Amino acid sequence: MKTTMEIIFQKDSGFSLKTKTGVLTINLQGRIEVDGIVISGPGEYEVKGFAVTGFKGGAYLIEAEEILLGYLTEKEAVDVLLTNSWEAAKNIQPGVVIPVDGPAADALVKASGLEARREKKLNLNKLGLPEETELIILGP
Repeated sequence: MKTTMEIIFQKDSGFSLKTKTGVLTINLQGRIEVDGIVISGPGEYEVKGFAVTGFKGGAYLIEAEEILLGYLTEKEAVDVLLTNSWEAAKNIQPGVVIPVDGPAADALVKASGLEARREKKLNLNKLGLPEETELIILGP
């Protein structure tokens, strides 16, 4: 069975990414924590199967389970993009776009013209990524 990444929106704390090696959380202020280890700011980090690159302005690239996820990044090609900007998503063309919050979800639906799919959680693996960009809103 191909390994997966589970992405869950945590209402009060942002997002959590779960893999077989650990859990990474991205809080609403853009701070990342992997099993108690805090990652904040620019730099390259390797923690519990997650390769994290931080940039100025709170943007991150996170690689785990052969999936490259971008958080508020605007230039790097990624498989999954957590964003509040349709312009960034349009430039990057990821397989999956996930709004970072409710207002971003409304703006992305309006700007993209895509029909959003609502999910409580999202399970992904590299081979199952969509070829066309999908807009997925995570939440209860």
